[in-house]
Amino acid sequence: MLKDKLDQENLINEIINIYKQKLLIYKQILKLTKEQQQAIEKKEWQNLKQIIEDKEKKINNIEKLEAQLISYKRQLAQQNNLQLDAKEFKEIIENIYQIMHQINKLEKDNQEQIINQKNKVQKKMQDINAGLNINRAYDGAVNNYEGKFIDNKK
Repeated sequence: MLKDKLDQENLINEIINIYKQKLLIYKQILKLTKEQQQAIEKKEWQNLKQIIEDKEKKINNIEKLEAQLISYKRQLAQQNNLQLDAKEFKEIIENIYQIMHQINKLEKDNQEQIINQKNKVQKKMQDINAGLNINRAYDGAVNNYEGKFIDNKK
């Protein structure tokens, strides 16, 4: 019985630690998302690429933690007379969801900015292509004519 209680406490502590790690990673993702927003505004595309890669690594870390969490939760669910410190769980999970909400909002803003930047570039490209077509039309008109000489001595 005492061993089971220790096992339960260890599992609970592991679950809490995993949630704390997830919270820390989500905070890092939030920071990266803010940096992503600045990179978009400053049109630092190479920096933006690196930030996105860093975010992908963080998300992969969260997925690994989630797999561990599922395993611990299953073990804990199999044990009887479970009494969790719900307050600490609730606080950590609420913090995670708040940060996820902030990340989601920033991601939507960043996506809008990227779309706006893309539309501006497309418009510039269309203007450039229209200008090139006009230049080709006028250049082609001049270059297509051969010189003709009129001989008046006949």
